[in-house]
Amino acid sequence: MRVVAELLVARVPWSADGGFAPAAGLVDRALALGVGGFILDGGTPEAVLGWVREVRRRSAVPLLIGADVSRGAGQVFAGATGLPPYAAIGRLDDDDAVRRAARLTAREARTAGVNWILAPSADLAVHAANAALGTDTFGADPVRVGRFVGAWVGACQAEGVLASVGRFPGLGRAITHPHGSAPEVDASEEALRHEDLLPFRAAITAGVAVVAVAHARYPTFDPSGATADTSPAIMRDLLRDELGFDGLVATDCLGNPSVRATIGAGEAAVRAAAVGCDLLIGGADLDLESVVAALDAAMHDGRLLPDRVEQARRLRRKWAQWATPPMDFLKPASSDVQWAAALADRALVLVRGADGPVRAPLDVLVVNDGAASASVAPLLAALRTAGASAREVPRPVPGARGTVVVALFGGSDPFAPRYGYRPAALAQVRDAVRTAEAAGRPALVAQFGEPGLATALADGVPVLSAWTGDAAMQHAVGRWLAARRRGG
Repeated sequence: MRVVAELLVARVPWSADGGFAPAAGLVDRALALGVGGFILDGGTPEAVLGWVREVRRRSAVPLLIGADVSRGAGQVFAGATGLPPYAAIGRLDDDDAVRRAARLTAREARTAGVNWILAPSADLAVHAANAALGTDTFGADPVRVGRFVGAWVGACQAEGVLASVGRFPGLGRAITHPHGSAPEVDASEEALRHEDLLPFRAAITAGVAVVAVAHARYPTFDPSGATADTSPAIMRDLLRDELGFDGLVATDCLGNPSVRATIGAGEAAVRAAAVGCDLLIGGADLDLESVVAALDAAMHDGRLLPDRVEQARRLRRKWAQWATPPMDFLKPASSDVQWAAALADRALVLVRGADGPVRAPLDVLVVNDGAASASVAPLLAALRTAGASAREVPRPVPGARGTVVVALFGGSDPFAPRYGYRPAALAQVRDAVRTAEAAGRPALVAQFGEPGLATALADGVPVLSAWTGDAAMQHAVGRWLAARRRGG
């Protein structure tokens, strides 16, 4: 075991074919080194709980087990409950919905053995074209976002699960993705202090356990050009001293391709740890041994002080021991799951068109504008459960009479970044609608993206926005269509 390894957090992927077995070598090496935690990227709640119990038994240190479940535990764990994204919940302006969403997410995470949720986002949706944020931010109003962030943190941690707010001091004004080259957030001190920092202040007031720091430059706070996760002015002076944050500070810069291609993950880990990062998050392909060797070398040459490492270790252990252990017997009630479905229904936005009848049987045509997944299996399953006849087709079927539902995925790409539909996708939608109308069939676009994207779609056709293509939102669209159907 190496003392510096406790600052590392490794991502563990789940394979549909082999479960966690393909990652066994990574986990063995991580436990031998003595890492401080893992972030899980898939699995069923039952499989995850079994895996967590085993690694806890084998670990020499108390572990943080994290998951990116901002849209409910179902975002990562198959069979768990999914939720609308923060943007959709924020639009409802319902504090109780925020708290209840956080409680449900934390309870389902905890029953699977997860004690750390990498959420919520405290970023402000300042630029509509900020594809890096997607829909996982509560909105643009700093006071309202701060209220929701504080409510989410408080409800989550009341369940014994750590919350992690990011990305400090705010990525809302950036228009490039944090996993590309480090963006520069060039904004006035007044804007940053009186707007962007407000949600972080609310999270800290609520007692948030972890603050994730952005890999971005903020010349207003640090003219040296250092990124926030390597800046003493931002990490120490601003976050620790001015805002009074005494919890864990995290960075995921070790998984950033541009970082690894320039200075390397080992050097990035040294720079971040030296200025105050307590948790260094890497991807599943991270060479843990080389990063640990770099941290060890930095301790010996004086670049990384032993007291700094010890401070991080003690802080991490304190929070790992604070988090409630897995409680698989305290599962969410069926009423919680029903409430989540009702919340997804409330989150749907009929951007354009009348809330009129839908003619069955329905033909569902998929247009994928770069989304990672464009399967409409959840939508079709929801329709069939409701007794509505529906099928997926490559184009409107001649001679049929039912409504043509164009399931439109994509429209933004955080890795490009890109906001808005490509001309080819818009042409596909337009052609499908025209073909349907020529056959005397009604058409509807079910947009699995945020409502603002609908402005590029042709006038006249009804557009229903479901925010994301997650199963929870597809089920909501299925219920919406089924409730308005006429015919079979």
